Amino acid sequence: MVVVAVAGTGLVGKQVIHALLSSGKHTVIVLSRSPKPTLTAEGALVKAVDYSSVPSLVSALSDSPEPVHTVISCLVSLDPSDMVKTQINLLQAAKQVGAKRFAPSEFAVSREANQFVEFYREFKEPVWKAAEESGLEVTAFSCGIFTNYLAHGSSNVHAREELEGIENSFPVGVDIKEGRADIPGTGKEIVTFTRWQDVGKFVAAAVELERWEKESSMAGDAMSYDEVIKIAEEVTGRKFNVVKLVGGLGLASVEPRLNKLVDVQPMGVKEFITSLGLRGFEPST
Repeated sequence: MVVVAVAGTGLVGKQVIHALLSSGKHTVIVLSRSPKPTLTAEGALVKAVDYSSVPSLVSALSDSPEPVHTVISCLVSLDPSDMVKTQINLLQAAKQVGAKRFAPSEFAVSREANQFVEFYREFKEPVWKAAEESGLEVTAFSCGIFTNYLAHGSSNVHAREELEGIENSFPVGVDIKEGRADIPGTGKEIVTFTRWQDVGKFVAAAVELERWEKESSMAGDAMSYDEVIKIAEEVTGRKFNVVKLVGGLGLASVEPRLNKLVDVQPMGVKEFITSLGLRGFEPST
């Protein structure tokens, strides 16, 4: 059992926190800009912090029954400079309190592919460089594309649960309700899909590993967009209108490293789409 600090309570952060608490194996500190009474009730030690202040973060990480062992960043911001600053502050605080491990906020394509995506390159590369130079054990949790986005537009109760936390959901590549797909690439490139609930389980399981590899990639499924569309057409009984953007780089595939190291059984794409049911995707009239 170790003390794990999670920064951020958004889509991924919430799932990581829930998975860690559900395991019952660790003390979980949640760093948040505001109180989270629900997480406190679930057993997390919620600490309100100012991410612009290293002393604030150090104080929060120090207020623990045992020294913090692992710090996991699930922070999200559309401002690259803010993402860099807050995470480097978090990294510095982790070092000051003697933490052993640090995971920056990745949760998308592989580290290798980040350089081809301008937004990722701007905020992930500086943080990763600082993390590698920190002396802490670091890893990148890569998961490809969130399977949950395939539930966009469905009126199914289960679909709404899959998209919980998103006020205005949007389709990523495939819009099942509208029977349309805009595909980056030829449609034949392999893409990794992982539910954010399974991401949380993988991360929680990875905390128990004796050693972290630099790339802690995971996968719920790996298939081409052509295959995803075929499944969606079979489930809905409709032919999709498909537009292929052949300039796509096909970089949304990650090697499922954690799948081989931890005991997590993630949900695949076909199981996910089928579970949402045909009725939830009835086309607009």
